Amino acid sequence: MNSQHFIFDFETLGIDLLKGFPVLECAYGIFDADRFLTDPYTFEELVESVIVKDKLKVASQVEDFGYKIDPNTLAWWKSKDSKLINEVVKPSKHDISVEEFIDNVMKLLYSNPNAQYWWSRSNTFDPIILYRMATDVNRMDELSNRLKHWNVRDTRTYIDAKFNFAPKMTSFILEEWQEKFEAHNSIHDVAIDVMRLQKLIIAENE
Repeated sequence: MNSQHFIFDFETLGIDLLKGFPVLECAYGIFDADRFLTDPYTFEELVESVIVKDKLKVASQVEDFGYKIDPNTLAWWKSKDSKLINEVVKPSKHDISVEEFIDNVMKLLYSNPNAQYWWSRSNTFDPIILYRMATDVNRMDELSNRLKHWNVRDTRTYIDAKFNFAPKMTSFILEEWQEKFEAHNSIHDVAIDVMRLQKLIIAENE
């Protein structure tokens, strides 16, 4: 793997990309693949100092851009525990606009000019949302200049290829991570994907 990489994950209120839907939050960060073999990341380091999270204003996305909340997705969130609903779904005073979110992402990318490859869990979902949001705030040219469409990669395919597409290997959780990992916590989701990539690189070099 080449050195620096951008990685991100959205939590949303919909799944129909053609209609568009609001984003609840996005976790993202830059990881250095050169460290995998020389100074491996810990899960705690990734969560506490590498991956950041922006929580977005849902109402303004609906009003300003016409994004539609999917009732089934909203019901799915409401079926989760109250802690998750309070942290992810309910509005807070810290929520930011789409403009602020894209600005934050661009600042991170500009401060890490060597990060060329970018990773998500599904290249038919998260990258399209990011491109759509950048387009809606007139920053698509700027974003696509930093995140080239031919440099996008996804962790699921990478892991599948390593395990000959064995079922469920894309979401493997090692015992040492289980007590720390929280499902549907976007920062944890991104951190655990970096840990998976790191584990595979280490295993290949042992």
